[in-house]
Amino acid sequence: MPHEAAPSIEELKRRIRQIENSPSADVQHSKGKTRSRSRAKQPSQGSRKRMASMQSDECDSLGQKSSKDAPKALTEEQAFRKIERLACMREHASKALQARLEKDGFDYHVAQAAIDRALRCGLISDERFADVLVRSRLSQGRGLQGIAAELVTFDIDPYSVTAYLEATEGQTGPDELARALAFLDAKPPRGKRLRDSAYRKLMQKGYGASVSASAARIWSEEHETDNSLQAEF
Repeated sequence: MPHEAAPSIEELKRRIRQIENSPSADVQHSKGKTRSRSRAKQPSQGSRKRMASMQSDECDSLGQKSSKDAPKALTEEQAFRKIERLACMREHASKALQARLEKDGFDYHVAQAAIDRALRCGLISDERFADVLVRSRLSQGRGLQGIAAELVTFDIDPYSVTAYLEATEGQTGPDELARALAFLDAKPPRGKRLRDSAYRKLMQKGYGASVSASAARIWSEEHETDNSLQAEF
């Protein structure tokens, strides 16, 4: 069998150009470039360790910053000092102080501990507060029923307060009816129907229904008589 003649140089060049221009060659060439790019993009093990260390340091710094920015919890000593400042101005009920401290940001238990300490050392006293409150309200012409209701809002039993008991028993100054009449004389009601106006005014001031009705009747009758006498002259 005769041997085929070896291709000429020109023939070899032509075949090479055909292979290079074929679609399969382009695909293989692009795959080769992609693999080389992916290998170039992958960080080394040392780079990954450095990146992880940098991220850890950043998290630590953020944690330290947030802990510095967070407000510190208010202490029992701070609550006690605040009670001292308030007590220097006037008497306070323990219940009112509890609400005040919690409003100012103190924890319930912290505020309670500071109040207990102030009560033990005599810095504050519900008994003193109640006595001052009752005497102040009586001097303002308030009725006993209204005073009792106000004491209850501070969790204080009215019948545990000496000043209140003295007022109910008439041991100090005029009794409740006399005080109601004195209040109407000092601040007379206005209206066409004096009796109704006087009754409403006394009820709003904290007097009981019975005392308000009696005082309104007596006061209105006296003033209606005075008005009629003035009209005759």
